Amino acid sequence: MSSAAATRWKTFLDKVGARVGELEVEARDGLAGLVETEVLDPAPLSGALSELKARFHGLTRKVDDAWSGTIEPMLEDASEAEWDSLWREGEALRRRIDQTFTHLEREALATQAKALHQLVKEESEKAVACTHCGAPLSKRIRPKTVNVTCTHCQSVTTVRPGLATAMFFGGGALHALGVFASEEAFDALEAAERKYTRYSHQLEEDLEGYRAALETAWNAWATEKARWVPGTKPEAIAQEASIKVSQVMKAHERESTRRAVRSQAMALAKTGNVAKLVAFLGKEGANAYFSPDDFLECAAEHGEKQALETGLKAAFKVEAPDTSEREWVDEKRSDVVRTIRRRAR
Repeated sequence: MSSAAATRWKTFLDKVGARVGELEVEARDGLAGLVETEVLDPAPLSGALSELKARFHGLTRKVDDAWSGTIEPMLEDASEAEWDSLWREGEALRRRIDQTFTHLEREALATQAKALHQLVKEESEKAVACTHCGAPLSKRIRPKTVNVTCTHCQSVTTVRPGLATAMFFGGGALHALGVFASEEAFDALEAAERKYTRYSHQLEEDLEGYRAALETAWNAWATEKARWVPGTKPEAIAQEASIKVSQVMKAHERESTRRAVRSQAMALAKTGNVAKLVAFLGKEGANAYFSPDDFLECAAEHGEKQALETGLKAAFKVEAPDTSEREWVDEKRSDVVRTIRRRAR
């Protein structure tokens, strides 16, 4: 039955994958034409992207429905490995669907921003006269309203940005340009976030990996954004990126003690010292954050085999079950690994 399910699943995924490719081509052509004709009005593009997102979401829903309604019931007698392999094939297509829409959205918004910037340059070339003597003022891009001193009569004229300039610097154009130019870094950030949130028991080093991806992406974003803003100083770039990172990291501060305890336990378990791990997990304070079962799940989901084996022996001593250590450890290991695999789905 699992063989029939695998064949049916592959055929279905191939058809959906082909439709993703067709939709991508259709969408790119349509979005390009829309951007070309509606530079100063963001509403049509926003509406088109919302509709496109719904169409891609519909493909994801088809994959989910096919799995739960058809394929999974056919796998009742399949092994854990067979079930896992087919599920991951579907997950790969789900990720492709999400990434395809995300790229199209970033590309369209950045294209519109560049078209808008072309109008900004045209506005900056229009002559602005001194309100007192009529002499021409210097031509330049001015992102906001400024007072300009006439070099001829020293009078001050208030110069306001044109419509395109106000929209470019006051809307989402700069953000779109920053994200699109740093797309590889933001894709890596999304992957790092998925990896971090996938863990039920995160370690300090997990958060540091996520933080590094955040810093890379937002620093790249700020650097690109600054290219489009006249007179931006390097320290302003660093500050803006730092703010973006700190906003995300703040949400994880309350878990810092728990992560630190887990990291200490993991480092200890890697040495293979069962007695020290038992003492650490039983220490007042530590056990409030990390039970033996928590530790086993943490070691398993991080793929730390040595730490898992040490933890299993420690858990056996803590629970002192009325059975042989080998039998209990083997059964417990299977239960933990099965739990982690199911949770990952």
